[in-house]
Amino acid sequence: PLVYVLLMLTVFHGWYQAHTALADGILLAMVGVAALSWVVTLVRKVAEVLGDALAEHAAAKRLAQRVRQARAAGTSVVDTEGLWR
Repeated sequence: PLVYVLLMLTVFHGWYQAHTALADGILLAMVGVAALSWVVTLVRKVAEVLGDALAEHAAAKRLAQRVRQARAAGTSVVDTEGLWR
């Protein structure tokens, strides 16, 4: 959008003067698409962070369960295989 604005104010100034509504509509569409892209990226990052946090929480619960099982069996060895699925 920034390059578009610069071109409209310099190289294509005559066209912009003749078609102001169309040029402004194009600019608005470009800004809207850029904003939508930012929102989609933000939502994906938040979903990734939440997914990682949920996986971490689930692994911690599995480890705690295995520690309880090892204590009940009277051993100090805890199997850590498959904690991260």
